Amino acid sequence: MGVGSPKACKTASFNRRAAQLDWRWGIDENSTMAKPTIEQQAAELVRMSPHAALLRREFDGLGGRSQVGKALRNLITNGVIVRVGLGIYAKARRSSLTGNSIPDAQLLSIGFDALRKLGIDAQESQAMRAYSSGKSRQMPMALAISVERPVGRKITFGPKSIVFERR
Repeated sequence: MGVGSPKACKTASFNRRAAQLDWRWGIDENSTMAKPTIEQQAAELVRMSPHAALLRREFDGLGGRSQVGKALRNLITNGVIVRVGLGIYAKARRSSLTGNSIPDAQLLSIGFDALRKLGIDAQESQAMRAYSSGKSRQMPMALAISVERPVGRKITFGPKSIVFERR
């Protein structure tokens, strides 16, 4: 494994992030303090992330696949995150009306953030561009994002779903 290989870069990035978490938790080489659980580390990553959307692969460096999956399920149960798509999560908050967990950001901004992280060029839909520029007075009702290539993922929460339109 070379120094510039993707696996080495990913490992180096994770090691830096793990060292930052260790520092934040007050753990060093000589410490007898117990290391935080994978769930605690994942919750800290969610809390520290400036992004609305979080991908599953951002948590993969914390532990094994099943361990991370269990930690993410616990975070969903505890209301820290919500699942909005296959491998796509969003920060959550409690609804003041129902008490259930809901996304902290609007679904459209979560969609844009997730697509950017997946490497897909996304822009606002044609209807939204026409409304924003004043060419149309009809407000778009569908949550739509314009993309160059087909997107194989659904981004949805409850009854709301994002529609992908081709440019």
